[in-house]
Amino acid sequence: MKITKELATKAFAAWLAQNEPELFAALAERAQSAAPAAGVAGLGDWTSLLSSIGSGIASAVSNVASYVGSAAGVNSLTSLAQTYLTSKNQKNALQVQLAQAQAARPPAPIETRYDAATNTYVPVYTPAPTASVPNPTPIPLTADLSAQLLSQTQGFNWQKWLPWIAGGGAGLILLVIVLHSRNRA
Repeated sequence: MKITKELATKAFAAWLAQNEPELFAALAERAQSAAPAAGVAGLGDWTSLLSSIGSGIASAVSNVASYVGSAAGVNSLTSLAQTYLTSKNQKNALQVQLAQAQAARPPAPIETRYDAATNTYVPVYTPAPTASVPNPTPIPLTADLSAQLLSQTQGFNWQKWLPWIAGGGAGLILLVIVLHSRNRA
């Protein structure tokens, strides 16, 4: 599924608001102070913002999405994540979702769930349903799984293959020259 980067960053901001509301609120405050958006009032009062439904949260999501689309926004997000996210797995989930947004892809199926055994909230990944597993079980997001998900957001790496492509092109040109010179003889 291909979507625009703007829509992907809005989806990322909505994911952040749902799964990491404290981090979202802090980032929205920074976004507001960095570039006040016209028509967005009351963003400084987070209790009313986060409890409101409708245009208030939608405006905050749009504001955060615009901010995260900039280098300053990504830097703020990274800095705030160090404060608000306590586990490595939460940070991994954030990194995967940010990479998805930057690649103009929808958020990965990662959500935060309460784990009664540890009395904490943990990010879980729910694989896509298949014919053999129509209702997959969510699995805890580990470092290995997040690395695998990150590798899927990477497009074709031209720099890795550039020497081979250039060599192949040069070889093809040489072959054309040799064949052309044989036809003349």
